[in-house]
Amino acid sequence: MVMDRSVVGPRSRVEGSIVGRHSAVGEGALLIGSVLGNDVTVGRGAVLINAKVWPHRSVGDGVKLENFALT
Repeated sequence: MVMDRSVVGPRSRVEGSIVGRHSAVGEGALLIGSVLGNDVTVGRGAVLINAKVWPHRSVGDGVKLENFALT
């Protein structure tokens, strides 16, 4: 589910995940079973699997988070 005013980049996949408001998912990123708070930025090629990212945080390009909470 992608909330309003959020952007998902080309070639990105969002499966079983929630992308909060005002968030951006970079090109080629993969989100599986993850939850992003509001105003979160996920970099290009990042991989989030069963990850939780609190509001107002950023995940860099190419970063992989699995079973992790970024608070």
